[in-house]
Amino acid sequence: MRNPLLIFLAIIGVFFILAIVFVTVLVFSFWGEKPSFISKSDSIGIVKIEGVIYDSDAVLKTLQKFKELDHVKAVIVRIDSPGGVVGASQEIYSELKKMRSSKKIVVSFGSLGASGAYYIACGADKIIANPGTLTGSIGVIMEFANLQKLYQWAKMDHTVIKSGRYKDVGSPFRSMEADEKEILNHLVKGVHEQFKNVVMSERKIAQADIATVTDGRVFTGEEAKKLGLVDQLGNFQDAIEVAKELAGIKGKPELVYPPKEKMPLWKYFLGETTTSLIHNFLTRENTFSPLLYVMPLSAS
Repeated sequence: MRNPLLIFLAIIGVFFILAIVFVTVLVFSFWGEKPSFISKSDSIGIVKIEGVIYDSDAVLKTLQKFKELDHVKAVIVRIDSPGGVVGASQEIYSELKKMRSSKKIVVSFGSLGASGAYYIACGADKIIANPGTLTGSIGVIMEFANLQKLYQWAKMDHTVIKSGRYKDVGSPFRSMEADEKEILNHLVKGVHEQFKNVVMSERKIAQADIATVTDGRVFTGEEAKKLGLVDQLGNFQDAIEVAKELAGIKGKPELVYPPKEKMPLWKYFLGETTTSLIHNFLTRENTFSPLLYVMPLSAS
């Protein structure tokens, strides 16, 4: 027969553990930079872009706020990203380009500043990278898996009802036809041409180097500087000095961070990237979107 006292103690123990977890999450939710949009001195706004770029809303919201603040004389966009979807990258690039008329914009690359992340950086007045930063990867990619044989092996049927011939292009349940490949190839080439034109106009790359820098290859920060993709080698502190000089700020500038958004409890355990992937999978968003993306590498 079970001991009622032991059951009671077990229940109390579970509630105690849950209480500790809850308090820990609350503490970490208020930990980090002290955000403040209120200042009387000349300031530099800081925007962070980290991980795969799926959405532009949060970044655009912060940039708009910095644009409205007179005391923010410059904005540093700190990027550590392999890239992401085309639309979001283009939206952020366009906003940075418009902001250059009123604020000085500096991009600081961390470990990664490639593909869609580099597209965004083209909107800045200056781009700064570390010598070992992986950057470039100026290209577009679409990938599809054909699971038809797997479904046949598993004796699973699949039915598609569609409104047009090309509505299920890229479906994993069948092979892709030649005309469908041609349509997608045309799409990728079109987006790549947009990317290429932005790099040519913003970075003033020599005509002889255009083919090299826009064929999708990845460069180190050191190589990127020689090719004109990066203006200066340095870290985040160097970016602050560059922004300070461009904006004509005297003395030590105040760094202004955006307020930290409240995050649901379950996101703390899964992480932002994981939850974004789950959301996109469940809603089937971006499933067939062209990607501006490069696989991150690690030193070992």
